Amino acid sequence: MALAPAGVPFLSKAHLDLRIAAFTVVLALACGVVFGMTTALHRPDGLLVNARSTLSRRHVRLRRVLVMGQIAASVVLLAGAALLLRSFQRIEDQRLGFTTHAVMTAQIALPGFRYNTAAKWLEFHLQVEQAVRRLPDVTAVAFSDSVPPGGWQSELRYSDLAMEGRPHTAPGVGGWIATRRVTPEYFRALDIPVIRGRGFTGEDSNGEMRLVVLSRLAAARLFPGEDPIGKRFSMVGPGSDTWFTVAGVAEDAKNTGLIGEERPEIYFLRRDVASDWSDRRALLVIGSALPEATVAGWVQAAVHNLDPTVPVEMVPLAQTVDKLADQPRFETALLGFFALMGLAMAAVGIYGILAYLTSQRIQEIGVRMALGATRVNILGLIARDGLRMVLAGGVLGLAAALGLAHVLRALLYQTSTYDTLAFVAAPAVLCAVAGAAVLLPAQAAMKVEPTVALRYE
Repeated sequence: MALAPAGVPFLSKAHLDLRIAAFTVVLALACGVVFGMTTALHRPDGLLVNARSTLSRRHVRLRRVLVMGQIAASVVLLAGAALLLRSFQRIEDQRLGFTTHAVMTAQIALPGFRYNTAAKWLEFHLQVEQAVRRLPDVTAVAFSDSVPPGGWQSELRYSDLAMEGRPHTAPGVGGWIATRRVTPEYFRALDIPVIRGRGFTGEDSNGEMRLVVLSRLAAARLFPGEDPIGKRFSMVGPGSDTWFTVAGVAEDAKNTGLIGEERPEIYFLRRDVASDWSDRRALLVIGSALPEATVAGWVQAAVHNLDPTVPVEMVPLAQTVDKLADQPRFETALLGFFALMGLAMAAVGIYGILAYLTSQRIQEIGVRMALGATRVNILGLIARDGLRMVLAGGVLGLAAALGLAHVLRALLYQTSTYDTLAFVAAPAVLCAVAGAAVLLPAQAAMKVEPTVALRYE
């Protein structure tokens, strides 16, 4: 429950109580009674008594089959957990295209009945920007309607754009392009490099020219094979007489969550003009190397000095990004837990059956040692018996895991359902644990004294 992401239905109502504990105990007792009574009520006749060794071999074969089934199930779970772990590792290690370190975001909720015009919104946010910029060790202050990598963001169809000097694209063709409305220091706050041309400046905020910065993908999509700097485009439909000029090209940033493919993106300059603030979306982005709690307190105080009735919600950008990994983290932890439980059950099964078989072969071991077998020979005899079960169950489990891997395809990120490392790691972990389970009864058999073994029973 602690690891589960938000939105899992009814998870908040899940809990352990006396009913669950009682059910578990009763079910365990019932299993013990049923399987115990099956043996106790069995009444062998004389023929069966004489065939004791044959029945014993049949029972041993059944036990071996059950243990091999445990091993096979454990391999399937281990392989699935390894695939999810590989996928989660790639999610954590991927390049976002922006920094989350030392970046805070602030959601300022202005009451609509008092700030009921775009001009009032603009005035208040400009005052907040100036107040926050005066705080010590603040390196960048910007407003944006959203921040990457996930959550809400605006978007346009490619066919909604008309490039100057080029024929218009047919409606519905070309897919979607993400858009973001930002103030000049946005790229500095998130450390997004501008790789061609330039970013926005303070002078641009007071100018009449409508400027944009394109992401690398957007530049390649809108102006293939051309230098996009200085090129212009307009929107199709109402307001089509407004032209936007490309000032620069920025590096691509992850903008469709942690596991989605990046979309081309257009950054529109949000000028100090009321019409640019008419959408009423404004998220404050602050770059500062100071502790998060310190920055949050100062920013909240700065806003409250302007209007004490306005609430401010401060969130580190790293925390926002980390929450996007909650779902894959939960899936990996859940399957990993089941894999460990399956591995533990397989190890217990291997140890149990080998310990039992070893106890049944005490006299045989004594005879072998009396006839010249060394303790190492006895160790190999018992170990080989266990390793054959491990090998057979492991091969069956690996085949089943390969066949069932496609079930996890939708949960994997940049990871093949037949990832070599995952399918090597699962049997390797099983062999390590199973080897320990095999060695314990094998070592016990090795220490048997021949004289004691020959007098056994």
